[in-house]
Amino acid sequence: MTDEPTIVPVGGNADATVVPSSGSPFGRPSGHLAPGTSLGAFRLTRVLGEGGFGVVYEAEQEKPVRRTVAVKLLKPGMDTAEVLIRFEGERQALARMEHPCVAKVLDAGVTPDGRPFFAMEFVRGEPLLAFADRERLTVPERIDLMLRVCEAIQHAHAKGVVHRDLKPANILCSRTESGIFPKVVDFGIAKATVDRLSDSTVATMGGQIMGTPDYMSPEQADGADVDTRADVYSLGASLYELLAGLLPFDPAELRAKGMSAMRQRILEAVPPRPSERLAALVRADAAAARAVAEARRTTPDALLRQLRDDLDWICLRCLEKDRDRRYASPSELASDLRRHQARLPVSAGPPSGAYVVRKFVSRHRYGVSAAAVAVGMLLAGVVTFAWLYREAESQRRLADDTLQAFQQSIAAVDPTGGKANAGMGALDFLRLVEEELDGRLERQPGALASMRQALGTARLSFKDADGSGRLFEQVVAARRIERDAKPGRAADLLLGEALHNLGRSRYYADRFGDAKAAYAEALTLRRGALGDADGAEVAMTLQHLAATERRLGDIESAMRLIDESVAMWTRIAPDSRERYQAVNNRGTVREQAGLLADAERDYVDALRVMERTRGKDDPLVARTLMNIAGVRAKQGRSADAIEPLERAASIYALRFGESHADTVAATEELARARAAAQLH
Repeated sequence: MTDEPTIVPVGGNADATVVPSSGSPFGRPSGHLAPGTSLGAFRLTRVLGEGGFGVVYEAEQEKPVRRTVAVKLLKPGMDTAEVLIRFEGERQALARMEHPCVAKVLDAGVTPDGRPFFAMEFVRGEPLLAFADRERLTVPERIDLMLRVCEAIQHAHAKGVVHRDLKPANILCSRTESGIFPKVVDFGIAKATVDRLSDSTVATMGGQIMGTPDYMSPEQADGADVDTRADVYSLGASLYELLAGLLPFDPAELRAKGMSAMRQRILEAVPPRPSERLAALVRADAAAARAVAEARRTTPDALLRQLRDDLDWICLRCLEKDRDRRYASPSELASDLRRHQARLPVSAGPPSGAYVVRKFVSRHRYGVSAAAVAVGMLLAGVVTFAWLYREAESQRRLADDTLQAFQQSIAAVDPTGGKANAGMGALDFLRLVEEELDGRLERQPGALASMRQALGTARLSFKDADGSGRLFEQVVAARRIERDAKPGRAADLLLGEALHNLGRSRYYADRFGDAKAAYAEALTLRRGALGDADGAEVAMTLQHLAATERRLGDIESAMRLIDESVAMWTRIAPDSRERYQAVNNRGTVREQAGLLADAERDYVDALRVMERTRGKDDPLVARTLMNIAGVRAKQGRSADAIEPLERAASIYALRFGESHADTVAATEELARARAAAQLH
């Protein structure tokens, strides 16, 4: 459904009463409600739009405030049990949202003839594509707009809600004093991923495909269980159309052979790259291609160049048939879009040497001779093409052998017929797998090192510092041998990763001196491999080394390292989890240095990003609230510490229960803050 109004969150009464106007229009079998009809505090003025099962009206609210709102009402004759549940689902979904780019319910009620309605704040806006084309937004400007949409959908997912009908028509945009402002609307077929949206659930909707086929994920078309990655698919299809002016599949062809063929195409057909679709349009209809390009303030050739590589890869990563191969979340999609904007290699694309060189040149175009680089790349390509082919084939066989060895190792220790037993702990089970892999991959040291690294990471997640350290030491030794035999950037990165992980295990074992040595060597290798470029690997090692220096008491070194890490994360991925963790860590360093006001600013900055990207009831939000309260208490502001402690205790109780150690600790700190505040 495509409704004109967008909406902003405000509290409301879910039990609104209905006051019929004179000559009551309720109960009529068809048609819209007449202007002047009152629904609770709202007087309808005109119809704004309608979809499959709802009609949206402009209305005036008289009290408690006077304002224009939008009222969505179930269509006459559409009040079947399934539709009522869907309608209630939309109301419940919207009520969860607290994001400026997500629609929010103001009030709700039921008409005398039993049709539910809800009221929304009214804001005029245009559908995403129409707005972007009318404003003639450039490709970078369109990416900026999509980044805000990604943030909004990430917020919905943090609240446990999947939209399931994301498309440009459900993203309404307007230009405000602060810039372009999108709003995601119409959660009419949303699905709760944490708990039910309404008191009833519907397993299927009468065999219908719920959603819009052009933007629908394969699992949704197949009637399978839908999770947040279905929205990632729809975001990708919307991004594809926003950038290229064309959908992944031609709408007429998609629908030409009926429902069954359409479903099969969504399930099986691999969409072409956006640049391929646009190139085909250039060949078939040059005038239409020019119109697409002009709406982006460019030419068809220039637009093709902008789409190739990064944006092609990003869109197709979203549109993977296997959802495990898509971005895991809208925030991951947003991170790759930001990396593209920063001219950094994106995770969606194959990181070939030529691609990384092109990225380097694009970032340092005034310091590099493009002609020399082109000649060098050409010569290098002629010499290395055959070697690269052989190397790729060798790596493919190695990956197959490694996977087979791992599968056989798991089967060998399976409790149903192997060495393990049903009562065995996770760490003991992992040890059996390690022993099996040692035997099966004895003659493949590189593959064995990779598997040991994965198992070491698993042990570290169980807080097994000694066991993970033992494995990481073996990985480091193997990577050193590989590097001695075949020096180069790839070997440096592999050894750097192994040393970084070894540093983590040493840190958790409180062996801070050993951790520092491992992190320092990892940092040197990672910096050397990346050159002048920013990189997540370097930023993460800087962050961990700073924490280690803090534990060793070298606050000056810790401050320098964490400042560099925060700056790098801000350039790479400003809204990422890694960035706000680095900012939070800088707050810890500053707090230890006695810079309490600076530490508080860092904690508040980290909290702002966390709440936007993870939701307001995430345990990491509670931990940061505890940090804020602690630094305020140290400044003698116990009264100011009460509110964040109340929120932290509430989050912990909600997520872990009243008796959990974190809940108890937050509650005790709250009691102390209240007592201290009374003394002052």
